This record gives sequence, structure tokens and C-alpha cells, in this order.
Amino acid sequence: MDIKIQPSKLEGTVKIPSSKSYSHRMLICAGLSDGKSVVSGITFSKDIYATISSMTALGAEFEINGDNVTVQGISKLPENAVIDCCESGSTLRFLIPIACALGVPSEFLGQGRLPQRPIDIYIRELSKNGIEFDYKNTMPFSLSGKLKSGDFYLEGDVSSQFVTGLMFALPLLDDDSKIIMKSHLESKPYADMTVACLNLFGIEITETDYGYFIKGNQKYISHNCTVEGDYSQAAF
Repeated sequence: MDIKIQPSKLEGTVKIPSSKSYSHRMLICAGLSDGKSVVSGITFSKDIYATISSMTALGAEFEINGDNVTVQGISKLPENAVIDCCESGSTLRFLIPIACALGVPSEFLGQGRLPQRPIDIYIRELSKNGIEFDYKNTMPFSLSGKLKSGDFYLEGDVSSQFVTGLMFALPLLDDDSKIIMKSHLESKPYADMTVACLNLFGIEITETDYGYFIKGNQKYISHNCTVEGDYSQAAF
């Protein structure tokens, strides 16, 4: 069979899925803000729903309309929370310090391989700053206490999820804190992404020669934003 290919002009529209990494971060920032925000362009997945559910457990409100999410920030904290992270490692590691900073006693649930994901760094660092864990190397586990400001030491080869979780939480504390990197942060582009999202919602993080300086007693400010496309996925 002979096939003839004629020159032609390509036309059409390709919808690029939105970045899951940005979606997690923007939804969390909106949930921690005073007032109402709209996050547009969300591509929903189980992990994104896990973050929405987890922030809802802490008192935020979410209304989904197509690929737009209207978020009413936390106005009243619950007495305690059950936070089901499903299989999302990002949700787990982002929400642990947030629950601690808010002082909400919380039980964390997870499915699949998530209970095997390590959180030792949080147990080590948060336990030194006012948090008590009931953790037996799996899920569910619980935590209680109110996180205190201080210096938090992280290894450079640690997942950026731990750095991001602290960046979300530490601005909420009364006093200033530091994230001190013991060596160069290998996953720094994701930390940079977090800083960019926090800036949109009025939070300042200062990069230093030792890591990051986080001023305490900051307030998240509501902001309407659009999640950018995930161009790495679009390549496939």
C-alpha cells in the first residue's frame, strides 16, 4: 500500500493539564488566608482531592465549579481533626506542620504505600518545638501540641516536601524561625515554587546562606490565581 503525505497546516487547541505541584500549594495557601480566594485551572486528581479534604478538616471551605475552586479560608479551628491523606505524600508532609502550627490535635490516615513513607525528620524537629507524636512507624498516627518557633535543621538530600511543609507553617507562629539546611538542598526548584506561591498570598520567606529565614506573625492574604500548565506532562 502506498501512502501519500501532503503538506498541510496544523491547527487545533491542546489543553495542557495544570501543575499538580502548584495546585497543592495554591489551594493550601488559599485555605490559610483570611477571606475568599478563587484558584482557577485546576486539573483534579486523587491527590488534589486529598489536599482539599484535609484542609476542609482543619476548617477551610471549598466550592468546586468546573476547574475553578472558590476557597473560604479558615475562620474557626476545629477542636480536633481527622486528616485523611489517602495516598498523597504531598498532602501528608504539607499538612503535618500546618496542623501543628494551628494547634489542632490531629489523627492522620493514609492508604496504599503512604503509611510506609518516612516522616522521621518531622518527628525529630517538631518534637523539639512543642509537638507530641503517637507514631509507631505506620498510619494512622496522631499528634498534639502547638508548634513553637525556633531553628529547624534539615538535610540537603531531604524531600522538598518537608521544606515546603515548614514554609507553610512557620509564618503562622508568633516569633521568627529558621530552616537551616545542613547541606545544599537538592530539590531547591520545588522550594522556590513554594516561595513563589507564598509570595502571592502575602507571605515573605527570605533565602539566606544557611537556608531560609521566616518572620513570625504573618498573615495569609486572599488572592485569586490561576494554576499554570504542567509542560513536562504535555511533552508526553
